[in-house]
Amino acid sequence: MQVNVRINTSQNIIQQRGLQPGGRIQMLFAEELLRRSIKRTPKQKGYLIAKGSVINGGTALFYNTPYARYVWYGNVMKGKAPKYTTNKPLTYQESPIRGKKWVLRTMQEEKAEILQAVAKEAGGRAEW
Repeated sequence: MQVNVRINTSQNIIQQRGLQPGGRIQMLFAEELLRRSIKRTPKQKGYLIAKGSVINGGTALFYNTPYARYVWYGNVMKGKAPKYTTNKPLTYQESPIRGKKWVLRTMQEEKAEILQAVAKEAGGRAEW
């Protein structure tokens, strides 16, 4: 009797499932987080939402607007350029759903659903 056993290396398994840095699953996670963050992203005319994108192989989300940073931290800015921040909080339309640090809040509030979608795509299941 002859038995042949083929065992994939861990590197092959990682690559087959798209788990390498910047791979299919990394991008899926970032895109899912960006998509789910839309309902919490501050919105006046929708420019901030429209300018959201995934960068660096899925390791970062980027909002390409000149005001994204101060909207993220939620403090009113004053003065001429370069402006300075004040201790006065911004008021957001559709608050408290839309507001500061929207991506972090999305991850906190929808962690289970995001991880479930990513795990399913990777061929596994999410447990915590």
